[in-house]
Amino acid sequence: MINLVHAPFYEPTQFTKRVIKMVFMFCEQSPVFIVIYT
Repeated sequence: MINLVHAPFYEPTQFTKRVIKMVFMFCEQSPVFIVIYT
């Protein structure tokens, strides 16, 4: 779990970039999700 969180910062691979992009788009489309986790 720690590796998944820190991997994108140290080794930005194509997979991690894609995951971050998907999460970003998902958060933009659902503000409720952000409110719950903040």
